[in-house]
Amino acid sequence: MPDNNISISTAEAREMLFIALYKSAFPAIARYVSKMGGTFDEAKDIFQDALVIYYEKAALGAINLNTNERAYLLGISKHLWLHRFKENT
Repeated sequence: MPDNNISISTAEAREMLFIALYKSAFPAIARYVSKMGGTFDEAKDIFQDALVIYYEKAALGAINLNTNERAYLLGISKHLWLHRFKENT
């Protein structure tokens, strides 16, 4: 699992970070979106958006995790899904 202080200097290291986050967080996000009536493709979109938000905040040093990355990404994903759900209803 990646550490909370992201200092990614190479594309290879960044790719390894994304793969680790994908393996640890995406299954839970896909289950949540599916449970809430979404599709697998919607889950992938939500996860990608959450990953971008996480990475941008972490790269700027504007993130202070009280939990692990998986829980943080799940929280962002839930927020994004609820926002998308409200827009579509």
